[in-house]
Amino acid sequence: MPSKKQLFYSLLCFCALVLFGFYIALHGVRPNRSLSVKGVEPTSSITASKPTGPLTYVRKFLNVVSDIAQVTDTRPDKCASCFKNDFNFIINQDACASYDLVELLVLIVTAPKDGAGRQAIRETWGTLCTKERHIACVFVLGAVDDSQVMTKVKSESSKHSDIVQLDFRESYGNLTYKTMSGFRWSRDYCSKARFIMKVDGDMYLNLELLPVLLLAVPSGKFLGGDCWGEQTPHRSKSSKWYVSFQSYPHKNFPPICSGTAYVISSDFLHGLMDVSRNLPYFHLEDVFIGMAAKSLGIRPVSLKGFSNLRAPFKPCSYRNEVMTSHYIDPVVLRRFWKISRQCPLKNHSPRQLFVPKYIWCFHPCNILIYSLKENSWTVSSLCWIQIQTCLKYVLNSICIDLPYM
Repeated sequence: MPSKKQLFYSLLCFCALVLFGFYIALHGVRPNRSLSVKGVEPTSSITASKPTGPLTYVRKFLNVVSDIAQVTDTRPDKCASCFKNDFNFIINQDACASYDLVELLVLIVTAPKDGAGRQAIRETWGTLCTKERHIACVFVLGAVDDSQVMTKVKSESSKHSDIVQLDFRESYGNLTYKTMSGFRWSRDYCSKARFIMKVDGDMYLNLELLPVLLLAVPSGKFLGGDCWGEQTPHRSKSSKWYVSFQSYPHKNFPPICSGTAYVISSDFLHGLMDVSRNLPYFHLEDVFIGMAAKSLGIRPVSLKGFSNLRAPFKPCSYRNEVMTSHYIDPVVLRRFWKISRQCPLKNHSPRQLFVPKYIWCFHPCNILIYSLKENSWTVSSLCWIQIQTCLKYVLNSICIDLPYM
């Protein structure tokens, strides 16, 4: 039985989170998918402005009601072979052909014009993509109308032999096609890979620790990274992640991992390619992968060291603790890499690195998460109706240590 002191602090934290939940509901915050101010450029002065009074919230509410009223034909949850993953290859480098064994294949999604970013990766953590380490790295690109950019990509590919380019249009809205095309390439041209990782082009990736961590991953279908549970879609049209009721009529998304960086097992890859054929296209790639995981009965595992934000830079931490860090431009990446190399690499065991970050509490309402790493309470998914439901559980809350999948 918990002590009176523990009950008091639990109730206090709950009340604080309820207040914070009201703030989230009013301001449309998506806690685990936030971008830094530097990473966002508003498309107009309207999207850049902040709410100025109660009428703003009333207008938002009326807009949501209007959207619901106008919905006549919503996206189905499943379909019969409706997802077409059949784009043609413009460039297809068989980067795994010379490997006898591939423990980890890293699919790095970048834009065709970002040659500087690709070169920075090749000169930093990409230097660890070698046959001796059993790590292969491939850049996945879409197509653009600029013939000069396309010519440069072709020349770059001839020089480095690490680019796969397909004929869909390069855009944020096509990121699901881009990612799934990369997974199709890995299935067809690098089937020997034991694990496959999708990572954005502005990431720091620790390829010294990650292969050690993967040794502790349970066999079978696995999806892991910086992950979280169910959360409400963004219904504000000014949001980069806007989701209409027509495209997704449900209250919550399934559990997902941040699309910035996540790793899957080969078993999950084969299951993903199978079930995705019957999933209607959805523009948010990480949510689409979460939908597929739900169809497979797989819960994403949130791992220590993975972050969809920029981790505070401490040289020895980047060498021995941080798995991923976001918003790292080429100049910063080279600097972080050079400085972190001055710290000695510690001898880690797989179990020391494979540490799921969260134990879920108040699980029936999906309202609170207890962070083992930070020893603090944080908000997961919270909406108005859940508050009423969760009040029923506040006096007899249970923390559940979720088993590994």
